[in-house]
Amino acid sequence: EWPLRPGTESDLDKPPFTIEPMSGNVLVGQQQEFKVTFSPLDCVTSEGWLDCRVSNLAEGRAQPQIMLRGVGLMPFCHFELEQSDYISGNRRKPDLKGPRGSPPGVSLDQATRVIEFVSCGINVLNTRSFNILNPTAETWKFAIINEDGEKSGTQVQCKTLSGLVSHGKKATITFEFTPASLDLVESFWRFTIPTLGLSVPLLVVGQTKEPRVVIDRSQINFKSLLLKKHAVERCHIINNEDTPFAVAFDEKCLTAHSSTAVLQVQPMQAVIPPRSSLPVDIIFEPYAEGLFNYNLIVDVKKKPSPLQLNVKKKKVPTATLR
Repeated sequence: EWPLRPGTESDLDKPPFTIEPMSGNVLVGQQQEFKVTFSPLDCVTSEGWLDCRVSNLAEGRAQPQIMLRGVGLMPFCHFELEQSDYISGNRRKPDLKGPRGSPPGVSLDQATRVIEFVSCGINVLNTRSFNILNPTAETWKFAIINEDGEKSGTQVQCKTLSGLVSHGKKATITFEFTPASLDLVESFWRFTIPTLGLSVPLLVVGQTKEPRVVIDRSQINFKSLLLKKHAVERCHIINNEDTPFAVAFDEKCLTAHSSTAVLQVQPMQAVIPPRSSLPVDIIFEPYAEGLFNYNLIVDVKKKPSPLQLNVKKKKVPTATLR
């Protein structure tokens, strides 16, 4: 067991030190790793002791004891932004270029704050905002500078390039990501407070996934029909995402055999709600004998590639209605 003994009265209620695990068993010939965390609540120096209690320690051996000491410092600016392991967790691909077009393989500053986006589809405006806090006693002005260099594009935009923050107040920083393709996007920025000489690198990471909108069948094959008799087959367009998607059939694909048959789609366009499906009827009526083949294209807004549905019809028998 590791009971904690605070060294200062101010730490008695909420000790800034913790240890994990606090208790357990260590088997013969094994080792146990412990993690000590310091989380100061104020700008003070904190001390304490960890007095280890080993129940079966050999007689005459002193119980292990560790002294703890930590200093809480106040930053010039506090970012209310969740931690990301994009850099520390080695999720970043090593072949990507760095700030201002620096060559691949250059290590990024470990102090870089990462803002991550995940977009469902292309040409979608994604917005992320976070607050910065001025904990000092003075008002300061900040500026955010782009460091993409020559590859600077329009997919990532900062909507708060500068501002004035009074002491004890907050300001909101907003970034926008509008992907043009499914490719990974990195955009480098730098947060600065010139009067304090503070400079913090920022990295905006944009990832885009293709919307999971599919047709439940890839082909419809109409069997033999009498001339001037229509048949109906049904398919479903399924939206597996948490947002609605608009779909529309390309009318030009219905006219491949306009002189000898009629092909209709109902409905031609619609908006599919989240996590639902749209029933679509394919109606075919031949006026002449022959083989028929249609390749229908379904455009899905925000999806980079369209859906496709093949419709075929075998040869019509010679008999006709009279």
